Amino acid sequence: MPDQEWESTPPQSGEVAQEVRQQAQQLKQSASHAYEEGKRQVQDLAQEQKKRVCENLNSAASAIHIAAQKLREDHHEQMAHFSDVAADEVAQFAQKLEQRDS
Repeated sequence: MPDQEWESTPPQSGEVAQEVRQQAQQLKQSASHAYEEGKRQVQDLAQEQKKRVCENLNSAASAIHIAAQKLREDHHEQMAHFSDVAADEVAQFAQKLEQRDS
């Protein structure tokens, strides 16, 4: 079998090493970007879920206050008082959660 001739000069080892370094750097940058994007998406999702939980807690607190008012109208003052205290605690917890960093 006759020797094949190169149509162009084969790359030198230094050129190959440089190409490998460049591709490794590009891969590293792509991985870093993907990590940051994933991290941002997880933080956004956590923030959204926290907001939803706080809204639900505040709705529950409002419902408990309404129940307390009904108890008060039915002359159940002590139960109304305990219900108001519980509603205030739920609302306070929701406020603390809302202010807390994710």
